[in-house]
Amino acid sequence: MVGGIMDSQGSPKESGAEMNSKKCTTVLMGMLIGVVLCLPAGAATATTAASPEPSPILIDDAADWRFDADCAYYLTMYTTVGNQINHNDWIWLAPNRSFKLRVEVGRQTDFASCAEIVRQQSAGGTIIPGDVLLDMQGDGTFEHFQTQVDGQWVDGVFTPKYASRTGPYLITAIWVAPNGNRIVNQLAVYAGTTASVSINDGAEYTNDPIVKLNLAPEPGARYVSLSNDAGFKDAQVMNIAATLPWRLRSGVTGLLTKMVYVRFLAANGKVMSSFSDDIVLDTTAPVIQSASLTSGRARVLGSKQKSVTIAVSAFDKTSGVDRLQVSSSKSARGASSARYKPTTSVQRPEGGAKFVRVSDGAGNWSKWRRVA
Repeated sequence: MVGGIMDSQGSPKESGAEMNSKKCTTVLMGMLIGVVLCLPAGAATATTAASPEPSPILIDDAADWRFDADCAYYLTMYTTVGNQINHNDWIWLAPNRSFKLRVEVGRQTDFASCAEIVRQQSAGGTIIPGDVLLDMQGDGTFEHFQTQVDGQWVDGVFTPKYASRTGPYLITAIWVAPNGNRIVNQLAVYAGTTASVSINDGAEYTNDPIVKLNLAPEPGARYVSLSNDAGFKDAQVMNIAATLPWRLRSGVTGLLTKMVYVRFLAANGKVMSSFSDDIVLDTTAPVIQSASLTSGRARVLGSKQKSVTIAVSAFDKTSGVDRLQVSSSKSARGASSARYKPTTSVQRPEGGAKFVRVSDGAGNWSKWRRVA
């Protein structure tokens, strides 16, 4: 364990007595290695700044240190709520609460290569001053955060209050190390959220077997296991993302309702929670049985009529008839659109209402039919 804080040249920064007069925290880096961090109270300066592009990142899972591409420097974030220090890369809060975010940058001192850090899953470091860009709302707005002001280490910064929502806020920190490499670290803030899974934002129907899975994992989940089978046969394990593409099960004749099964996994692979969602795969287009104008029959260019009323009888056996388009040709360009009703008033298309088609709840469109 490192016995004191070193300056950027590797010289002792302060004596043991000086360290004891301040609040010190040991940041563990693996089983036996740590860094002693002494943080007097201070304040950070903040100005709006643009986000630079991130560089390659290597991760030490023991304390969520993120290294630069050469593994020469590191950037880490951790949190304090009350007297409780949390070194995870996530935090759960009740809604409308804030916490103290602590940011540390430094020089890696133990190993000469990235491969050795990955193999050992631990490393030691020397804390150095740094100007870090912070996005604490997860909305892409970055501010400058100085880890040291007037020679004093800054004891973190209080975050804004986070309103309850589905899915985490992602705090992002970016630091350009002395060697010019950029390091990016993120911390997920869960504000009163519960884990959930949905397909295509909760849609009831789809006409495409490739769907979007919306994932809101519980705090601490690192991986997700996905399957079309309740027993998780042929399951795929992936890194968690807010959305993931997924192919629904095919080849089951007549089975239109498709199930997707989801398990959120901890870093060690342990199942934390299980979910499922379903969606109806409808690839059959609706059919128009008849279509006629009941008013606004004029089809002459330059007509002053602004709307037409059309009677359409259409049928869809799965997701129902949903929308209607009226056009002067068999093209959606320039067509008027409205929610389907047996008798519907729509804006008169340029050139007249000559053709009509309908769509169902899954997005399938019928063939164009000439209006009688």
